[in-house]
Amino acid sequence: MQYVSKQIMAQGSELSHYAAIDTIEFASGDNPITTIRLRVGRGVTLKNPIHSNPLDEENNELPVIVGGANASGKTSLLKGINEICKLMQHDVITKEQSKQLWADLRAIGIRHLQIQFAVLIGKTGLGLTMYGPSTNPTNININTRNANHENEALPKQSIDGKLVLENLFQVKMAVDYSQECLQWRDGLRLRRVGKDADEAVVDLYHTYGDLFDTNARSNFRALKSKRTIERFLDSNKQVDISGLSVHDYQILSDSFKSKQIIDFQSSYMISIDRENSIRQIEKLKNLLPEITDSFQQWLESPDDLRSLLIDRMKNNRLFTDLGLTTSDIVYSDREVPGYYTLHHSAPDIIEMIMLKAENSAFYTWYGEHAWKNKQDAIDFIMEGCIHDIVHYVTGQRNTERVIIGDRISNHSYHSELTEVKWSDRKDGDEPIWQSRPLIPYTEPNPLPSISQVLRDIPFLASLLGMKKSDSKSVDILVRFNAFTRIENIRQSYLSSGQKQILALITAVRNAPEGSLILIDEPEISLHVDWQERVVEQLYTPLIGSRLLIATHSPDIVINHRHLCITLRVNDGGEFHR
Repeated sequence: MQYVSKQIMAQGSELSHYAAIDTIEFASGDNPITTIRLRVGRGVTLKNPIHSNPLDEENNELPVIVGGANASGKTSLLKGINEICKLMQHDVITKEQSKQLWADLRAIGIRHLQIQFAVLIGKTGLGLTMYGPSTNPTNININTRNANHENEALPKQSIDGKLVLENLFQVKMAVDYSQECLQWRDGLRLRRVGKDADEAVVDLYHTYGDLFDTNARSNFRALKSKRTIERFLDSNKQVDISGLSVHDYQILSDSFKSKQIIDFQSSYMISIDRENSIRQIEKLKNLLPEITDSFQQWLESPDDLRSLLIDRMKNNRLFTDLGLTTSDIVYSDREVPGYYTLHHSAPDIIEMIMLKAENSAFYTWYGEHAWKNKQDAIDFIMEGCIHDIVHYVTGQRNTERVIIGDRISNHSYHSELTEVKWSDRKDGDEPIWQSRPLIPYTEPNPLPSISQVLRDIPFLASLLGMKKSDSKSVDILVRFNAFTRIENIRQSYLSSGQKQILALITAVRNAPEGSLILIDEPEISLHVDWQERVVEQLYTPLIGSRLLIATHSPDIVINHRHLCITLRVNDGGEFHR
C-alpha cells in the first residue's frame, strides 16, 4: 500500500457545485433490486471493455446500456429517473410535491428507486478536470511514500493512482416507507480512480430524512462542512484504498465561509419526432446544391480551396480555426537561446486529422525546426496545414512550395537544428523535405466524401457556404451519414428506419448540455446493421452529457458489453424469468 500526503483546497464560498448522477438502484414489481453504476467502475473507451488491470482513469461520459426481459421495468426506470431529476431542479421542494411524486412512481410499478449524486470536492494531482459543466476546480496535491519505508519517497515515475473525495447525495423512493414521501441522505466517499467502487471508503448518514424544504438553502442542497470533512479524513488516515492511503492533509480555512449550494444534474427524456426528421431533410436539401457545387469546384480547381485558406491566414484566423495555441507548437529551449523550437509531438488535430504524414512527401512535423519569433512559427504551421488540407480534400500536392532553411546549431540532443520557412521553389534550392525525407512516400488514400470532410475538418463548412446557424444541422447530418450518405439525399421521402435514426440523432443533439439523456428502445424500425452503429453515432455529438439507453436488442449490446447492465427479474440475475 502507498501512503498519500494530501493538500485539499476546497472551493470558494457561495459557489454552486455540480452533482452528477453516480449510481441508480432500481426494482419494479416484485423484482430484486438492480444497481446501475454510471460513473464508477466503468470503462474508459466506447468499444473496449475494462482492462484486467485498469489504469487510474475513467470516462464519465460513456453511455450506459440497460437490458432486461419484458416486465423488468426498463421504461419505468427511465420515467422514474426523469421525474426525480425534474423535481431536483426546483428551487424549493414542498412536502406535497414530494408525496405526489412518490405516488406517481408507485403508480407506474416502481417498488424501489434510489438515485445517488456525487459532487467532486477534490482529488490528487494538479490540473483537475471536474465532472460535468459549471464546476469550480479543486486541487489535492499528492505525495506518495513506500508503505514499508514510510520516510522513503518513491521515484516520481512510480507514483501512480489518484484518490478523489466526493460528497454523496441519495434521493430514495421505497414503497415500504410509511410516510409515502421521497427520502434523502448524504455523506462522503474517498475512492481510488478507476478501481472497484466497493473498495471505496464511504460514510453516509445512517438514517434518511423526508425530502422537502422551505427555502433554497436546505441541508440536502449544501456541501458537507469543513469540520465534517476533517473528521472523515482523520478517521480514515492510512486506510488502504486499493493500495493508496491518506497520510496527511490540509484544508484551506477560508474556503468554508458559508454554505456551498448544489446544482443537481438534469435529465432529458428523448421523444421521437419523425416529422422533424422530414423538416431536417428539407433543410439539408436546401443546403446541398450550394455545398455540392462548391465542393466539386475544389476538386476541379484545388487552387480555389488553397486561396480561401490562405486568406484565412490573415490575423491568424486559420490558427484559431484549427483550435491551436502557440504553446501547442513551440517552446523556449534553454539550450537554444533566442529561438523557439518545435514540439516533437504534434497537437491532436494535426496528428490525427491534418497531418496525414504517411501520404505526404513534402511536409512533416518531425523535423528539428526553429524560429526567432513566434509569428514565424505560426505562419509555418498554418501554411503546412493548408498544404495538408488541400491534399486531403483534393489529392493534389503543391510541389511549388518547399521548406528551406539554414542550420543554426548542433547540440547534444539536437542532431541538426534548422531555422525554416516555406519558399517558392527556385533552381538550385535543396529543400529540406527532399534532402532529408523522414517519412516514406506512399500512394494517397481515396478522396473523402463531403460528409467525411465536414466530420474531419468542421470549419470548412463555412468555406462551403454554410452559416453558423447551419452548424447544428451539419453536425446532425454528419452523424446521419453513417447510415445514409448525405450526398445521396435528393427527396423528402425517408424509410421508417431513416426517420427513426434521424429523429434520434436530432433529439440527442438538441438535448441540454450536461444532462442525462434517457432513450427507450432506439432499435425500433432499425435493421441489425444499423442497430450495431446507433450507440456510437448518438454518443459522438455529446458535450458533457450522458446516454442511458434501455433496449431489448442484442445487436446494440454486442459492441458495448462492458457498458451494459441487465435488470434483475430473479435472485439469480438471469435475463429472463
